[in-house]
Amino acid sequence: MPKLANQLGKTIWVSLPKLYQGGEPCAFTLVGVEECGLWLHSDNEEVLAATARVTPVLIPFAQIAYVTFAAATPPPKAPAAAKQSATSTRRKEDKHRNEPRRKR
Repeated sequence: MPKLANQLGKTIWVSLPKLYQGGEPCAFTLVGVEECGLWLHSDNEEVLAATARVTPVLIPFAQIAYVTFAAATPPPKAPAAAKQSATSTRRKEDKHRNEPRRKR
């Protein structure tokens, strides 16, 4: 498995679901790696708008869903297992919400 530090200056694909695009990965140049996050640079207009046109920007690991390394085509939108588990969790929560409360 490649280490992030070995990818400095290269293009990586990063999914940032809480910041923009609903989690679809975007291409970034990896500028640096810190204990708390990644320094990323992008020329993408949507990314620049989300970061107030400041680049490179430090993105905390807590905001990153996943990282993949550069390829000729973008990686899939999101891991299927993550989508499925989130959906099943919501269904369980909805089921419990609709059940009548038990008297003690």
